Amino acid sequence: MFPELNSVLDIKTTDSIIGKAIGISESDVDGSFLIHHFLSFFLRNDHPVSFVTFVQSFNHFNTVSKKFGLDLAAKRNNGQLAFIEGLKLLGESFMLDDNESHVSKGDNPFVERGQSNHALLPLYCYIENICNDLIKDHSKPPILIIDDVSVLLSTGHTLKDTIAFIQYLQNFVSSQNGIAVLHISKGKRSCDEDAVVVWKHMCHLFPVLIEVCGLSSGYCRDVHGELKIANDSSLHKHQVKKSMQYKLTDKSIALFAAGLSSAVL
Repeated sequence: MFPELNSVLDIKTTDSIIGKAIGISESDVDGSFLIHHFLSFFLRNDHPVSFVTFVQSFNHFNTVSKKFGLDLAAKRNNGQLAFIEGLKLLGESFMLDDNESHVSKGDNPFVERGQSNHALLPLYCYIENICNDLIKDHSKPPILIIDDVSVLLSTGHTLKDTIAFIQYLQNFVSSQNGIAVLHISKGKRSCDEDAVVVWKHMCHLFPVLIEVCGLSSGYCRDVHGELKIANDSSLHKHQVKKSMQYKLTDKSIALFAAGLSSAVL
């Protein structure tokens, strides 16, 4: 979708990030364009994708993807894409009594750690089962994309439960040699304290981190925000950090070094 973005992230092919996890945070600006980018990137490279969204509908993502020549409905129909409505599943799990909740407890990390009544266990098991079904039918490593995990906090789930949910999912995807992409909103000016704590935890877990934030100088028509990128590079033996400013259009993104746009000089 945005080849310029992959260049900045030093992602030449999907093989270069197999087994890694990508964390995305946003504050003051909308960072969902990164979710659209990675969704398109992995589907075009024939990876099976489990896409969990707590924010937007399938029609929203399908409409945006069609602008870039990608039909999500066709990908879903041929079994390459599993679209999971996170809020709907959370609502259903709240309606179930413990005796009515049927989840697979074999080899489950929540159960192994004595958390068989964990509030997010049904959702975790559903996602795990969907991923396992995709793995059976495809030779390429699986992809898990979640947008946006901060919704778990705003729907009453505890900070501890949310962090455990993220960690177990990341461990599961990693065990399948797949890639997890998780997006979280930290609120305006990063004022959501619980979301900030979750992001800090993700920074310890995820080797590729992308922070999307607004300009410190305020709104600018020609510069929409800033990308702060941290990538644990096995090639360089240390974490590579970059800071770029960007401008979005309907079908492209312009990236430039911070301060080099004439609009903010």
